[in-house]
Amino acid sequence: MTTTTTRRAILAGIAATPALSVPTLSNSDAELLALGNKLDDAHARVLAAEIPLHETSERYERVKPQQPALPKPPAKYAELWKTISVSQMEMLPDDHPLIVWVRDTEELRGSIFTAHLQECKRVGEQCGVDAAEFAYNDRLTKLWEIGNKIYAMRAHGVAWLMVKLRTIEALADEDLGDAWKSVGADIRVLASGAAAQS
Repeated sequence: MTTTTTRRAILAGIAATPALSVPTLSNSDAELLALGNKLDDAHARVLAAEIPLHETSERYERVKPQQPALPKPPAKYAELWKTISVSQMEMLPDDHPLIVWVRDTEELRGSIFTAHLQECKRVGEQCGVDAAEFAYNDRLTKLWEIGNKIYAMRAHGVAWLMVKLRTIEALADEDLGDAWKSVGADIRVLASGAAAQS
């Protein structure tokens, strides 16, 4: 189920809830509305952080180090090396030419791979990728912290319930289990309150 279809389902549930009188603003309601404002600000900061993240990633893709040349396996087993699995390798005898080649070139292949990773990291840092990723992840973490606080609170009216909808859209999470539980509980409370008033 997508966020869009979920949003429609939630709105349908709200529409089916009997009309409610607006309750007096309590401390918890004020906190929820304040968190909603913080959510909007945090969401805007995440969107802003996406710009340098994309820019630095594109910059890195243009200048990233090429894959280094690695020692080649025996010509007779070159095609086998491309497809053989670890479990199949384990079945080969110790004196098999492919096993001998792996053993003899293990240190060299490891050093080439390590050097390549270090060069990729160096270029990535020069392009600003690490800094952009850190800033984005930090802002995303803070957005989720606010979102989880909102999910944990009870909404006491439709206007407050809409804060939950904004949270779902801001987090853009395909796994909406926590959101469904939170909003579903709100709708049940609102419905039971409306029934008591009638």
